[in-house]
Amino acid sequence: MSVDEAGPNETGALPDGTRVECITVPPQLERVADVRDFIDTLGLETMLSPERLFDLKVATSEAVANVIEHAAKPATVWVRTLSDRVVVDVGNEGGFPSCRSAPPQESPARGLGLRLMVSLADEVAFSGSRRGKNNVKLTFFGQVA
Repeated sequence: MSVDEAGPNETGALPDGTRVECITVPPQLERVADVRDFIDTLGLETMLSPERLFDLKVATSEAVANVIEHAAKPATVWVRTLSDRVVVDVGNEGGFPSCRSAPPQESPARGLGLRLMVSLADEVAFSGSRRGKNNVKLTFFGQVA
């Protein structure tokens, strides 16, 4: 069951004990920094090395920036902390704009978000629905003791 289906209970935990935290940011690129600050408050350094925590923040920031740039919708970020991994779901309501006759011209510095997500996360999954709900799931495995 996905986080969207289950939702967190009042204590911020799912019935199986998984810790869940959520933030929604408006469709403004300058608000991506709020997501990085949110991740900093979660105390994930006990599970992830500083390098992996940095990877998580970069990959999540790219996913949020893509939602904001391409869908122009608020982005919701769910962070689930399990015993052996951190799973980040970045989603939006409303889908992406319809295809244009010509793709937009991108600067050489843009267009790296997907590649960064795939190279930094241990697992990456994308999903969409006919109702216009889109989701990127990023998984980061924790340190093995």
